[in-house]
Amino acid sequence: MADDLHRYRGDAITVAYDARRCIHVAECVQRLPTVFNTSHRPWVQPDAASVDAVVDTVERCPTGALRVERADGEPQETPPAVTTCRPASDGPLFLHGDLRLHRRSSNGAGSEGAGSEGADESIERHVRIALCRCGATANQPFCDGSHRRIDFQAAGQLAVGVALRGEAATEGPLEIRLQPDGPAVVTGPLRLCDENGTPRADGAKAAFCRCGATANQPFCDGSHARGG
Repeated sequence: MADDLHRYRGDAITVAYDARRCIHVAECVQRLPTVFNTSHRPWVQPDAASVDAVVDTVERCPTGALRVERADGEPQETPPAVTTCRPASDGPLFLHGDLRLHRRSSNGAGSEGAGSEGADESIERHVRIALCRCGATANQPFCDGSHRRIDFQAAGQLAVGVALRGEAATEGPLEIRLQPDGPAVVTGPLRLCDENGTPRADGAKAAFCRCGATANQPFCDGSHARGG
């Protein structure tokens, strides 16, 4: 992982880039090509625009591959009070919020698990991530673009009457726990949206498919157990 994390330092801001998280949505190069230009080396020039412009562009990266480290004393990125989740057509789930990804360490019950917090569990904090829902990624639970390679197909619009479990909360983190060989179970304030950002349902718990075989996208329907 360390070899895939790059830092581009400017006078007032540093842009960090995690190559393993990038799936080339290209928000950055389209919005601010003076800073983000893949034909230049280095391809990120943090001082080529205002700090506010760089921050605004980075915070539109839906995968979290880009983040900023400010040197001017201003706060780092502030997540929204309620996490939003929106499916991309034939692609991943984009989550934006105060995200807490729970992982089992190698001396625990495998690299993924759901159990209680303890010495064998680590918690990663994120603001923006893209969760794989095709099942083919080599970087679980994050999307790595494999949905294009396998021609994965799933709508970016949600079924009529879609609902989430639990009473909707107004604020707080979204806890993400990866079930071994199963779904990503999330708990906390969650707003499910269509691909275009239109809100469709609020709730406090969901289980999102990670194998790609569910007939009820984006939710798990137990297909992972049937498919082995």
